[in-house]
Amino acid sequence: MEKLRNFCKTLSESITMTKMDGLLTVIAAALAGCIVGMLISPRRNQTIGCGNGCQSNFYEGDDELEEE
Repeated sequence: MEKLRNFCKTLSESITMTKMDGLLTVIAAALAGCIVGMLISPRRNQTIGCGNGCQSNFYEGDDELEEE
């Protein structure tokens, strides 16, 4: 608990940050948010598409090969 109090006392100190450090911090936070959002999303096992079989018969010539 003492470490937490000491840390809280240091929060009032001001520090300087370059624009590049600020930009990298924002980018890292955004990417971390995207990754966390994907991990906790309820749509992990969902497929996109109607599932009518069009993906398996991409070429028209495949039907002729299956009949032979």
